[in-house]
Amino acid sequence: MEFPVKNCYAKGNVTGNVTGESQLGTIAGRVRGDNSVIKNCYSLGNVGPGDVGGISGLAYNTAITENCIAFNSTIISDTDDGNTYRVGLVYNSGSGSTAVNINCYAYVGMTVNGSTVSSSDAASDDGADMTSLEFKNPDSYNNEGPLSSLNWDFGSVWK
Repeated sequence: MEFPVKNCYAKGNVTGNVTGESQLGTIAGRVRGDNSVIKNCYSLGNVGPGDVGGISGLAYNTAITENCIAFNSTIISDTDDGNTYRVGLVYNSGSGSTAVNINCYAYVGMTVNGSTVSSSDAASDDGADMTSLEFKNPDSYNNEGPLSSLNWDFGSVWK
């Protein structure tokens, strides 16, 4: 069954209690597959502690995170394994697990456990770097802009 989360944003901070498993993200904590989709979403709040990501804390099996922006300023992991990513951990365990991040971006100034992380790969757990100016400027999303590949609809969805 597909569980779509589309065209949404989250502005609040997300905190958790690190006892056992604690996956935290501003859009979703754990995305368990079966074609679950988080698409065209962005996040602004701080996240942590736990296994955390700006969009989702954990995605696996056939989960898809697509065309999303993690514009969080801070995310923190206090767990033993330290799984902390700017967009979200894509956990590809076991035979047939095909969870992916597709065309995702993250704020270049975001701190992850006190340090900045840089990436140019929009399919990675950290997403590709984007600046504050790119995020806030509507021209960044048009045909010529650096974020045009998101194909966000500013005419009817993001008015």
